[in-house]
Amino acid sequence: MLYLDTSAAVKFVRREAESDALAASLTVIELDGLAVGRAVTVESGLGALDAIHLGSALVCRPLLRAFVCYDARLAEAARAAGLPVVAPRT
Repeated sequence: MLYLDTSAAVKFVRREAESDALAASLTVIELDGLAVGRAVTVESGLGALDAIHLGSALVCRPLLRAFVCYDARLAEAARAAGLPVVAPRT
């Protein structure tokens, strides 16, 4: 499983250089209370939306192969939390 934060997912809405590299099959998982609860407990210094992304990815960690992110602050927080961060480029 790959987790795409907003900086990665937007590449499916607005064509960017990295769009084709991210065009593999996708599954949408709904945000639930567990992910939001995890976001609240993560001490990352991130804003609310980025903390929710990080919390959601941490809940998915057992299945996660990569956290796809093009946002430098969120990527650093994800690395610090032990997530495998990638940013495919063309």
